[in-house]
Amino acid sequence: MDQSLVPVAVHAIDVPAVVPTTDYTAVRSWLRSKSSSHTRKAYGQDISLFYTRVGKMLGEVTLSDLQDYADSLIADFPESATRRRILYAVKSLFTFAQKQGFILLNVGTALLPPRGKDTLAERILSPAQVQNIIYEAQKHSSQRDYVLVLLLYASGIRCEEVCNLQWKDVKENGKSGQITVFGKGRETRTVLLHVKAWSALQTIRPKGARPDDYVFASRQTSIRGGLPSRRLTESRVWQIVSGIAKKAGLKASPHFFRHAHATHAMRKTSQRVIQETLGWKSPLTMMRYQHVMPEESSSLALEL
Repeated sequence: MDQSLVPVAVHAIDVPAVVPTTDYTAVRSWLRSKSSSHTRKAYGQDISLFYTRVGKMLGEVTLSDLQDYADSLIADFPESATRRRILYAVKSLFTFAQKQGFILLNVGTALLPPRGKDTLAERILSPAQVQNIIYEAQKHSSQRDYVLVLLLYASGIRCEEVCNLQWKDVKENGKSGQITVFGKGRETRTVLLHVKAWSALQTIRPKGARPDDYVFASRQTSIRGGLPSRRLTESRVWQIVSGIAKKAGLKASPHFFRHAHATHAMRKTSQRVIQETLGWKSPLTMMRYQHVMPEESSSLALEL
């Protein structure tokens, strides 16, 4: 193969330069097992920090090394949530490496990341707040951006899933329609849409749209995988959503709408339906939402 054609830049992004040659294949395989490009990028940064500070191959790292590494993070990352995310990335790599036979012992199993306050409640928008953002998008944004915001809330799909949505994934279903998404964990699921969301989606379908065309197309062509693409990027979706929310006097990212979808649907439909719609593998995820939006409390029994 002509060496000038080897996508060296892709490898450099996927695998940090500080990774030893002996661990290169393990780290590359681990990163590529993650379906989200954002996850791969974040994990790449986290694991680069790990190798820089520990300075050992995976097979040489001891539990004491990991504990020392965890302690070293405190000064630079005072927020326990940040340290927990960084350490979970390390634990994930060790678990993967052992399962795939790259190492014999997973010393990361015994590493306990710091516990911190669950901030989910801070990221849940009320129904009125969601409607304010949707109204702002409808009145002062493009039709594409309005439908984007509406669909994020109506379907509860992730940012990457909405970016990857193509017209071949959009089908009629009775009086409404459905979308099929390829999501986290390389799982495919189909989401039946509210008739309002379905109708709005049809307004942005161009005449002569091809099955492989992206539903939320970028106005500019970029290079993706070495080929020209009109796919809207996750960072651009984040900019669109946060910008519209800011104009509505609120703070929100695309994932806020997923949280809102789960919370608002919780009291109107079954846990099973929400779990299947959002693609949650574990029913325990639902418990987090039930805890931050309780329906019962001993406070209600008091006479104030």
